Amino acid sequence: MGLIKQSFIDSLYDSVDIVEVVASQCSDLKKRGKTWFCNSPFSDEKTPSFAVDAAKQRFKCFSTGKGGNVVTFVMETKGKTFPEAIQWLADFKNLPVEYENAEWAKEALEVKNKKEELRPILKAAWSKFQEALWSLPPNHPAHLELKKRGYDPETAKDWGIGFAPGKDFIYSKVYEIGRTKEAREIGLIGDSQDKFWNRLIYPIHDKNDLLVGFAGRDLSGRANSAKWINPSDSVIYSKDKILFGFSRAAAEIQKRNEVYLVEGYNDVIAWQRFGLENTVASCGTAVTDSQIGILKKLTSKVCFTMDGDAAGVKSVLKHIPAFINAGFSTSVIQLPECDPDDFVRDYAPLIGICSLPAMFDEPQVKKNGFQFLMEHELKGNSDLASRAKAIHRLCEVISTEQDNIMKEIYTEWLAKESGRKLPTITRIIKEIEHEAQIAENIHSSNNDVYELPKELEGKVNLRDLIKDIETYGLFQAGNRIWVKR
Repeated sequence: MGLIKQSFIDSLYDSVDIVEVVASQCSDLKKRGKTWFCNSPFSDEKTPSFAVDAAKQRFKCFSTGKGGNVVTFVMETKGKTFPEAIQWLADFKNLPVEYENAEWAKEALEVKNKKEELRPILKAAWSKFQEALWSLPPNHPAHLELKKRGYDPETAKDWGIGFAPGKDFIYSKVYEIGRTKEAREIGLIGDSQDKFWNRLIYPIHDKNDLLVGFAGRDLSGRANSAKWINPSDSVIYSKDKILFGFSRAAAEIQKRNEVYLVEGYNDVIAWQRFGLENTVASCGTAVTDSQIGILKKLTSKVCFTMDGDAAGVKSVLKHIPAFINAGFSTSVIQLPECDPDDFVRDYAPLIGICSLPAMFDEPQVKKNGFQFLMEHELKGNSDLASRAKAIHRLCEVISTEQDNIMKEIYTEWLAKESGRKLPTITRIIKEIEHEAQIAENIHSSNNDVYELPKELEGKVNLRDLIKDIETYGLFQAGNRIWVKR
């Protein structure tokens, strides 16, 4: 994002009314005397403690202690950075953002105009998909699939689920209005026919609740047909930045300071329907750094409830280190050989007696993420070489833990479970941290810490030599010993 003009930011502050913005997000905002009050958007409460001062254009949340101006409010409630909050407010007031760099401003305007050109086509297709679903007879496979999932018409309509017949259902409509090129850009059609054939359609929205694409669930049952088709990347849709269900879940993620991460679209719907409204999923891909960053703006806790099969466990083991590295407290709920969507149906009577959140709050149900990772890494590694590698991998994870107390706890756990002495584990972690710091110094100083001899430039990688240089003050390359000066 380019540098926004300070003059534009100043004018935006003057044109935006914090009462209007808060009212758009908190429907219970009411005036009492000179001050406006509503329930806090940051916590569950029965007595309104969130105050807005129209004269000062400030807010104060007495239940959490948070406060600030209208930009702070958007940043806190939407999980946005300062520039993103300015962009959100500009969109709220229907104002084009002004940038310092004219070229960047032109490019940003072109992207914005392109999105505004494409989105109506996406929304029109969504409307047609929904019409198609509700025109089908009750015994159609689409309705049978919804019934199998336990979705009544109200649930299906609430999530905007539709049906794609295929052939030229969408193609013929965009052809008539001369928009086949645009429809192709956003993955609705191919060269001469629709992309989605005989599929249930799940709409996908971005973090601002804007429609960005569709996922399609196969209804044919044919072996050569992909079970799911996910959206293609476009100017509107970027798979590494989209989390399914996020726009619905964001407020609850912030209130509960925890996000539940699942694998599938139906898993999100299942968890959110039964009380875990703070649930999201990546859209058919591994969780990316961008998605982790989006979640980090709202919470510091993540609970993985992936499928109970081997693939689900493998996915969790892959993601735990990345979230710990990003400063998250991680936990895992391992389901009994089923996914969340199956779980709510198989255990419906139990959920009816004890709610899903209450079930999962039991200490024996939720396992610490690092503990889960440690048990799987050490399990089955009986030979010394494999076990040593597993211990080193776990030490690498511990070295990224940002909370010193948790780092100490993990270190003690690993020493106990691995059978290694605590000083040994501590030493390995310190060595890893030292190497990481060296690499960071090199990166942050643009490789100015050390300079290679001219005869070695382009022949060796400085990063590969850093450990030897730092440890011994020399390195070997080109059949010669080079000493640090």
